[in-house]
Amino acid sequence: MTPKPDRQFSQSDQLKLAAIMSNRRDVRGNNFLPDPVSDEDIQTLLQAAVSAPSVGYSQPWSFVVVRDETIKNKVANSFAEENARAERLFQNDRR
Repeated sequence: MTPKPDRQFSQSDQLKLAAIMSNRRDVRGNNFLPDPVSDEDIQTLLQAAVSAPSVGYSQPWSFVVVRDETIKNKVANSFAEENARAERLFQNDRR
């Protein structure tokens, strides 16, 4: 993903970005596909992520690619447990 040298977005680019931003949704509760993600797709995603702006170019993030099913299941179970705990803190629609 190479930025445009003049850093100007076309009208088409602006409309696409507006659509992406307005259609973004929280991913919690989604049912993700079990299909493996290719190395090429992971590299594309990581390149986009590290290109994201950060205050003072601090880039305060870390990324971990997990392929081991046992570890994936542990992460999923941990998330489910913590989500259940957090759910008790909210009522009605906020839950």
